[in-house]
Amino acid sequence: MEHQDTYSYYFGLGIAIVLGYALSSLRIERIFVAAIMLLPERVSGNSPKKQTIPVGNESEVTKESSVVSYFPDNYTTESIFELERRAIFSKTWLFVTHASRFQKPGDYRTYDLAGFSFIVILGKDKQLRTFHNVCRHRAYAVTKKDCGSSTVLGCRYHGWSYDTKGMLIKAPEFDHVPGFDKGKNGLWEVKTEVREGMVFINLDARSQIEGLGLGDSEIEMRRWGTATMKCIADWKIEAAVNWASFDFPQASTVHEKMSWWLSFLPLLFQKREQAFKICSTTIVRRLPSGMVLIVAAFPKSANSTTIECNVFASSSPTGAKLDELKTHTSAELDSFVANTLDNYSQGTSSSFAESFPWQTERNELLRMHLDSEKRAGAEIHPAARSQNFSMEGKADDDFCKELGGSQESVCSANARGLLDW
Repeated sequence: MEHQDTYSYYFGLGIAIVLGYALSSLRIERIFVAAIMLLPERVSGNSPKKQTIPVGNESEVTKESSVVSYFPDNYTTESIFELERRAIFSKTWLFVTHASRFQKPGDYRTYDLAGFSFIVILGKDKQLRTFHNVCRHRAYAVTKKDCGSSTVLGCRYHGWSYDTKGMLIKAPEFDHVPGFDKGKNGLWEVKTEVREGMVFINLDARSQIEGLGLGDSEIEMRRWGTATMKCIADWKIEAAVNWASFDFPQASTVHEKMSWWLSFLPLLFQKREQAFKICSTTIVRRLPSGMVLIVAAFPKSANSTTIECNVFASSSPTGAKLDELKTHTSAELDSFVANTLDNYSQGTSSSFAESFPWQTERNELLRMHLDSEKRAGAEIHPAARSQNFSMEGKADDDFCKELGGSQESVCSANARGLLDW
């Protein structure tokens, strides 16, 4: 009987494959993938088992397929968000934009993510660079504009100016200060990578960090031609939700896990809508039209997130088609936000709980960082930068304090020798 069940299952699977070639239905794709994922269980006759294991000082948590939730009930608190700032946003690769947003030297865009403000700018050498949006003089924001174009970035507080490579080129009243070195007071650069037109940054201040690994996602984007696409529409949505709840519809991790199976069915997926999640905060979706929709979450606090939507294409579609896409996407996001808020009111978050792969990865990042802080006996801020004034140049800091007036001013807030955000 067991062999008969197995043969019947294979027969049914064969029918699913044939139907997959004949029909371009997302429902068929999901049925097929679900069947593949169940195959090992049906052949072996085994099913996932649950067990409980102790974790830290917690009593017990449920373990299923090696998934352990270290922070199951309080991941939307400000204390956990502060830990995420140190353990995730300060030291992992994050998607921010697309290279096509920068056409000529000096084009820049400013981003705010989890309390970190940074500038992405195109240099005269055609290289994209990212810098902390913090003037080295008194920690004032270099620019407050969302975007612009200038080959000189000037701080309005005391006139310090920087070029597109972040080098300090003008520092009024400091040219003759003994020991002051312009070369040591440029903008703090942030590690930047461009893959298939997609721009990623890592705020970790260490010289040696883990490289950017996109896996099958990079292969997919290359096949779609994202490197040569242009942005044809963009908009933002302010959502009163936690960033970790962000799980835009159809952003399944199944595609990444089953890519070797899906490669056998090219006709089935060539004109199909596909989506995957990259770098924890971003979802990339290829539409049947060939356009690519990128939806990125920029967390502001534990329960506030800016969701940026960008549409990229090789050619410009009709205005009506774009309007329809924007309306449809906004409706999906509104529904997601409403459902998430409803879950909050009930004390649950199904979207987050069901996203086991990312939940596990997130919890592991938090746990490892907490372990490091326990060993160090203090909080560890990977994105922190040290201010290096020479002893001879100490007078310039005293001088700028006089110019800055009150020590409670905006500019003096972070000028304590270490920017710890």
